[in-house]
Amino acid sequence: MAKKKPTKKGGKKGRTVKRKVRRKQPKLSLKSLWPYLAVIIVVSMVAMWPVVQADFTELDDQRLILENTERFARKPARAWEQSVFTPHYKPLVLLSWVVESKVFGLKSEVLHFNNLLLHTINALLVFFLTLPLARRFEITKAQPELVAAFSGLLFAVHPLHVESVAWAIERKDVLYTCFFLLGLLAYMRYLKSPSFKWIGLTALCYILSLLSKAPAIVFPFILLLMDYTWQRKVELKRLTEKWPVFVMMLLGLFLYGFFGGEPPGGGSTEGGLRNLVSTSPVSNVYPLSVLPAFYAKIALLGVKGVGWYLHSWLPVNLSLAYPYKTILPAIGHAIHLFPVLLGLGAFLVFKWRHRHPLLFFTHGFFFMALAPALIRTGLGKGIFLSDRYVYLALFGLVLFIAAHVLDWTRRKGWNLQRQYLAMGAIVLLLGTLSFRQARVWDNGETLWTNVIEKYPRIAYAYVNRGIYRNDHGNIAGALEDFNAAVELGDDPHAFIHRGTLLRKQGQTQQALADFDRLLASEPNNEHAINGKANVLFEMGRYQEAEATYTHGLTIKPRMVTYYVNRAAARYYLGKHREALADLDEAERLNRNYTSIHSKRTVILMAIGDYENAVISARKTAQYEPNNHANLGDLGTALQRLGRHQEAIEAFSQALQIYDRGKRYYNGRALSYEALGNTAQAQRDRQIASTL
Repeated sequence: MAKKKPTKKGGKKGRTVKRKVRRKQPKLSLKSLWPYLAVIIVVSMVAMWPVVQADFTELDDQRLILENTERFARKPARAWEQSVFTPHYKPLVLLSWVVESKVFGLKSEVLHFNNLLLHTINALLVFFLTLPLARRFEITKAQPELVAAFSGLLFAVHPLHVESVAWAIERKDVLYTCFFLLGLLAYMRYLKSPSFKWIGLTALCYILSLLSKAPAIVFPFILLLMDYTWQRKVELKRLTEKWPVFVMMLLGLFLYGFFGGEPPGGGSTEGGLRNLVSTSPVSNVYPLSVLPAFYAKIALLGVKGVGWYLHSWLPVNLSLAYPYKTILPAIGHAIHLFPVLLGLGAFLVFKWRHRHPLLFFTHGFFFMALAPALIRTGLGKGIFLSDRYVYLALFGLVLFIAAHVLDWTRRKGWNLQRQYLAMGAIVLLLGTLSFRQARVWDNGETLWTNVIEKYPRIAYAYVNRGIYRNDHGNIAGALEDFNAAVELGDDPHAFIHRGTLLRKQGQTQQALADFDRLLASEPNNEHAINGKANVLFEMGRYQEAEATYTHGLTIKPRMVTYYVNRAAARYYLGKHREALADLDEAERLNRNYTSIHSKRTVILMAIGDYENAVISARKTAQYEPNNHANLGDLGTALQRLGRHQEAIEAFSQALQIYDRGKRYYNGRALSYEALGNTAQAQRDRQIASTL
C-alpha cells in the first residue's frame, strides 16, 4: 500500500503543521441560566427562612435600631453624622431602616426578610461573578456554569452566614457585600472593554459599600488580585487607571477616622492610625496578658486567622459568642504556632501561585476580605471568631470547594446526573445546618440558651438571657441567670443587672451589697456608681445619692444619666435651682434624653413656674406621648394658670391612657367646676371616690 504523502500547510517541505483550533465559547443568555438562578433563589430562601420570624435581640437591636430609627426619620441628616470618624460609620444602613419604617413600620419580620432578600441577591451575584472567573482557571473552565451554580448555592446555605442574615443589626454585612460584589462585576466589564464609565461605576459601587460597612476598605486590593488573575502586567498604569477607586478609598479612610478627626461627643477614634499602632495591652486574658503588646497582636491575629479558616471548612457548634476566656488559656504557649502556621500557609500559597492559580485567588480573596477583622484587637462580647466577619470572605472558599468537588467528580467519570446528586447532598447538609441555626434566632431566650448549651462558661450569655427574661416578666428565671453569671465571676454586668433587679424588687440592702462589691474591684465603673446612687435614692438617702452622682461626674463628666438622676435627688432635698441647672446641662449634652423634660416639669411646678412647666410638659409629650403622669402634670399646670378648657383636655388624654388615675379625675372635676359644669364635675368625683 502506497504511503500517503504529508499535506503541506506552510513551513518547510515535507512537514505537517497542525493548526490550533479555538473553540468559541457559546454565548450565554438569561434563558439558559434561569434554572440555575431559580434553584439558588429557592434554596437560599428555604435554608434561611426561619430568620424572618426572628424577634429583635436585646443586643444592639434595641439601641441601634428601635431607639435611633425614629430619630433619623425625623431628621435624616443625623444618619450621616452618626459615628462619623469611627469604623462604625454606616449611614446607608441607618437610612435603609428609616425607609423600611416609613413604608412598613418598624417590624422585625420586615427587617429580617429584607436581610434575607439581600443575602439571596448576594448568592445570585456570586453566581454571575463566578461565571467569568471559572473560565480563567484550567480546573473550572470545563464546566463554568456548574461551578458558578454550585458556588452560588454554597454561598446561599453556608451556616456561618446565618448570623449576618438573622441579626437585624447585621444589615451592614449583607448590604456592603451586595455593593462590593456589584463593584467587582463592574470591574470585570472594565477588564473586558476598558472605558471610564465602567471604572466610574466600579468606584460608585465601592463608595456605596464603604458607606455600609468599614471592611469594604479592602476593595482595591481585591481588584489587584483580579488583575493578576487576568494576567495583566504589574505596572504603574494598573494603579493610575483605578484613580477613582483610590480616591474613594481615601474618602473612606477619612470618614472612618484613620487620619484623625474627633467623633461626635469627643474621644479618640477607634479606627485611627494611632490606635492601630498603639502599644497598649491587648487583653488581660492569658497568654495575651503576658506577651509584649505588639507581639500579642500578631499572636491574636494568627489565632483568629487559623480559627476562622478552619471553622469555615467545618461549620459546627455555631454560636453568637465563643469562649475566648476558655480557648486562649487552653492554647497557652502553643499560641506562638498560630502566626507561624498562618505565615507558612501564605508563603506556600504565594509560592504555588503559578501551579495553582485558583488556590492563590480564592485564598487571597478570603484573607484579604477578612483582613480588617484580623487586625482588630478587641475581645469584647460577640467579637472573637464571630461568624459574621467571614460573610464576604467566604466567597473565596465556596469557589474553591465548588471547583474541586466538580473537578474530582468529572475526573472520576461521573455524568451530569451524578454530579447534581453530589452537589445536592452537600447543599442539603449545609442547608439543614443553616435552617437549624436560623431557628436559634427566634428570640433572646432561644439565642442565649443556644450559647449556654454549647459553651456554658460564657458569663455574659447568662446576663443577656437574664435581661430577656426580666423584660418578659420571668423574674425568677432572670435572677437565676444573674446568679449563675455572678458565680462565673468574669462579667461585671452580672452585678449591675442583679443589683438593679433586686432594687426593683424592694431588696435594697442586697442590691446595695452587689454594687459595693463591684465597686470594690472596679471603683470607676460608671454603671455601678449610678446603680448604687439609684439604690440610695430608693432608700430615701437623698444626700448620699447626690454625693454618689457627684462622684460619678468627676469620673465621667459627660454622663447625662448622672445629671438627670442628681437633679431628682436635689429636687427631694429642696435644691430646686441646682436641680434645674443639672437638667439644663443634661439637655446640652443630649437634647434627646427623654426624661429631662418630665423631671423639669415637676421641678418647675414645685417652684410655681407654671408657664414654663406647661412648655416643658408639652415638650415631654412629643417624646413620650403615652406618659400619662406628664399629661396629668400638664393639666395641673394649666389649671393653676386658669386655662381650664386646656386642662380638661390634658386630663382627658391622661385618662385615655390610664383610666384609673384618681388625681386626673379630681383635677378634671376642679376645671369642670371652674367652668360651671357641676354635673360633669360631680361625675368625675364619684368615679375618683371608687378608685
